[in-house]
Amino acid sequence: NMAGKSRMPLDFYPTSQKLTEQLLLKYPISTDKVILEPCSGKGHISNYLKELGYLVITNDIDTNQIADTYYDATNLNYLSNLNCDVVLTNPPFNVATEILANSLDIADEVIMLLRLSFLEGCKSRRDLLNAYKDNLVKVIPISPRPCFKLDSKGSDSVTVAWFIWNKQFSWKQLDINYPFDFITNWK
Repeated sequence: NMAGKSRMPLDFYPTSQKLTEQLLLKYPISTDKVILEPCSGKGHISNYLKELGYLVITNDIDTNQIADTYYDATNLNYLSNLNCDVVLTNPPFNVATEILANSLDIADEVIMLLRLSFLEGCKSRRDLLNAYKDNLVKVIPISPRPCFKLDSKGSDSVTVAWFIWNKQFSWKQLDINYPFDFITNWK
């Protein structure tokens, strides 16, 4: 509940380059892969990736931003027109489930900066997480908590993590029980 708190328009919270840098140290991505940044905003993630030599397709719903395309990333019809190997983004949390579902439909690897609380809650998110738990390679919490506010005063009251899914990866094939499993039917 965000009562009393104002949200940024379009849930826009820029991602520090350091967070992307640290992600790539923990989870290197081959530069021959095409990366889609479906919520590119001002390019904090995509510009850094381009500097490193990655081919990045940028998209943002906000036509005031500089991007290759301007579609709503919650719409699978748009995403299915873009060919990519990896989706890498910090999506607006209020539509992150829809963007994750669409991203998993079109890419083998999906990497999202999400609130750690993404693991809990509503049925649609729970069902999606359960459906792809065999492909959830890593969850990398970030400490200390990053500040996403533009005025940089204080810090956000939520912990975030990089969530990494790879559909070419399988815990079952490695004969390992899912390290990310969910108890969903206890009630």
